[in-house]
Amino acid sequence: MIGNKKIYLILAGICLLVYANSLSNAFVIDDIGMRDIPNISRPFHYWQDPVRFLNCLIYLIGGYSPFAYHLANIALHAAATILAFLFLRLFFTPQAAFLAACLFAVHPVNSEAVTWISGKAYTIFAIFTLGPYLLYRKATGAGIEERLRIRYYSASFILFFYFTIEHIPFYLVFPFFLFLSDVCSGKLRENLKWLAPFFIVVFVKLLLLPVLISGRVSSMSADMGFFTAQNPLTYFVYSLYAHFWLLLWPVNLSLFHEPYLIPASMFDWRSILYVLPVIISLVLTFKHSKRLFFGLCIFIMFLLPTYSPLPVSSLVAERYLYFPSIALSMAVAVLYERFSGGHPVLRRWFLAAMLVVIIFFSGRTIIRNRDWKDMRTVWESVLIVSPDSWNAHDNMGYIYLNEGRLEKAVEELEKAIKVNPRSAVTFNNLGTAYSRLGSRDKAILCFQRAIELRPDYAKARNNLIEEQKPKK
Repeated sequence: MIGNKKIYLILAGICLLVYANSLSNAFVIDDIGMRDIPNISRPFHYWQDPVRFLNCLIYLIGGYSPFAYHLANIALHAAATILAFLFLRLFFTPQAAFLAACLFAVHPVNSEAVTWISGKAYTIFAIFTLGPYLLYRKATGAGIEERLRIRYYSASFILFFYFTIEHIPFYLVFPFFLFLSDVCSGKLRENLKWLAPFFIVVFVKLLLLPVLISGRVSSMSADMGFFTAQNPLTYFVYSLYAHFWLLLWPVNLSLFHEPYLIPASMFDWRSILYVLPVIISLVLTFKHSKRLFFGLCIFIMFLLPTYSPLPVSSLVAERYLYFPSIALSMAVAVLYERFSGGHPVLRRWFLAAMLVVIIFFSGRTIIRNRDWKDMRTVWESVLIVSPDSWNAHDNMGYIYLNEGRLEKAVEELEKAIKVNPRSAVTFNNLGTAYSRLGSRDKAILCFQRAIELRPDYAKARNNLIEEQKPKK
């Protein structure tokens, strides 16, 4: 087996190769808002937020060049992939860990977190999860000097505490991640004293959580049109199975997987039938393969915000799978070691099959990268997968409005309103389109509806005043 340094270079090279065609992509969707970041030339103004801090550093190097931001995203993905290899190396042979890390590097579902500039929050999250975990494992390992143990542990805890400042919902599960790792390795009893400080931080954060997420709940409710399901298992089973399918068959990829087509059986007692396979899988893997059990727990735990009855996140999003996708890599590594021992023919067939999968995934990722080329390609790709997405119709309508294709703008915006009749912005844009077409009465009705939905919507009020003025 080649040395670790060469493995790091190979993994970084694979990441660059697969994502190279994203370097020419433009700013899209939330990326455009980076131009409005105050004090962007003062990165230490955002020391508490690693995502904004890094965006400011990139600005100092490359200004508002999309190339610089895309290159940084690829570098972050390469770093996360190398850390994933080191993580996998704790449980598997070097060959199995390398194969699994290659799968993580090229998996198409990760494109949203890498190719979309604003998706870097999830690559950074993976780095701040794997880094402290590796330091914790180093600190609690056998045969280490006490001085080094304290240093590694302190570094792990400080990084954990730092990241929880701005990324609470997705990081509260980290102590449980450590807990399950110790359970699977049989070190829980001796490591309880090291785990306690992490759980204390979680406890304090949970006390503050209602205040900290209240704004997030309001914005998600308004923008995403969420409703509260009566059955607490509904979101859990839908999110889990939807993300699991995306991980296994990453063909129909989209920024928005909406509207959510939740089967009726997930709204009542029948949802228990969906939970049973999960429970059985956890029991069987815990008994027969602790590594698979740990991987399955990673997949379930790190999708936790999507299970919430309060809308703190989207119900389904590919970027949420960035770190949980390592569970598939762990499963592949387990299978590789099963086939590689004493069966050289089976091993060759398995490697050949995995090579085909990696090539297929790489090609799919390269194709997916093109979907993020500009605003038009983003929303056109969403409509292919989610033809009833109000977000896609709304944004395509806005694009057509800016291009002066007013009839197409009206068509798309009316489709958006049929799906989500509570969007004030959509009504305002539709009113603008009607105004430019000369349909004054329809424009006034749209502006009035926008104001009914959002009484503080100044833009709609100004448009209404202008539309009601006598025409010369």
